[in-house]
Amino acid sequence: MRDLRIALIGSHGTGKTSIVKELVRITKLPIIEEIARNYDMNTSNVDKYKHYQKQLLLEQIRTETSLILSKGNFISDRSSIDNMAYFWLKCKSNATKQEMVRYGQIAIHNSLRYSHLFYVPIEIPLPTDDGFRFEDEAFQRDIDSKINEIISKFGVGVITIRGTLDERVKTVLEAVDWS
Repeated sequence: MRDLRIALIGSHGTGKTSIVKELVRITKLPIIEEIARNYDMNTSNVDKYKHYQKQLLLEQIRTETSLILSKGNFISDRSSIDNMAYFWLKCKSNATKQEMVRYGQIAIHNSLRYSHLFYVPIEIPLPTDDGFRFEDEAFQRDIDSKINEIISKFGVGVITIRGTLDERVKTVLEAVDWS
């Protein structure tokens, strides 16, 4: 089997985790669960948030590298592109221009390792509070806009997946030629 390094990108609350879980059930590929769930991303301390975002990017890259070296394949619930969008949007007031540029360079360089990037647009209502994700719909739209800006600015190749869970999963499976 060829290497499949699949990542789903998109704002919080768009259904990425549900899609990833279903894909893993079908394909049995190793999963990279959303690493941000290990951090207090709802902190109001902007310096702490910036630190967490830097750690998230490094942990995302380390986890992906480990799976590439050991198994070659993975499905990731998020990507370095997502990390970049959250960092650029939330840390612009307390990060230097050099930090912003360097973070972007690392994230974009890492994104070249994915065999497939699937963008999940906002189509469903923001889920109720789960103790992790942001509940602000305006922030959800801002992140979605920032992700689209990054995709456009850096020419990141993505496949947009829409519809029901089954339709989204089917689109991914067809795109990776899963049989």
